[in-house]
Amino acid sequence: QLTITFSNAHGGSDATDSNSSPFYDNVNDVIYAGNDNGYVHKFTGVFLGAPAEVVSTATDVWPASVEPGGILTSPVLDSGIGKIFVGSDNATLYNVDSTIGSGTGGISSILLGGGGAAGIDDSPLVDGTLGEVYVFERLDHSGSGGRTGVWQCTTVLVCTEAVVSSNRTGPTTFYAGDFDNV
Repeated sequence: QLTITFSNAHGGSDATDSNSSPFYDNVNDVIYAGNDNGYVHKFTGVFLGAPAEVVSTATDVWPASVEPGGILTSPVLDSGIGKIFVGSDNATLYNVDSTIGSGTGGISSILLGGGGAAGIDDSPLVDGTLGEVYVFERLDHSGSGGRTGVWQCTTVLVCTEAVVSSNRTGPTTFYAGDFDNV
């Protein structure tokens, strides 16, 4: 067993990870993980080398500052386009360039909800074949009186919503669904 503490580089603080499982890129032997302070971390040499966190400040900026202060979901890599998709507790979906992190032009985002109780509780589902990303959100764009919704987005973050709940009840945790074989 090996433990590597998250780096505090680029203004980060001693953050924990309460909502982000690691995502393993088996082609490049890299793990990505989010933390409770809005950073995506990148670890190389995970199984085939000497595990270490990437900390850089030049063109490539790691850890990637996605949403300082935000609690991030598990990241998901679409290796076909080199983008990492991650949600936050403020109902924002981000895509992060897997090479440059939060370097210039490395991050795009779209706010999917509103209100203080809106949020994304589970990792996005990425369909790299069709170029789609699905996000399950506690409250839709109607704000604090909103409904639970599923967002279907393109990999360039153009999104449409399917409202799931039938009434405007208080928000509860809303985890990702899964596809069947049909």
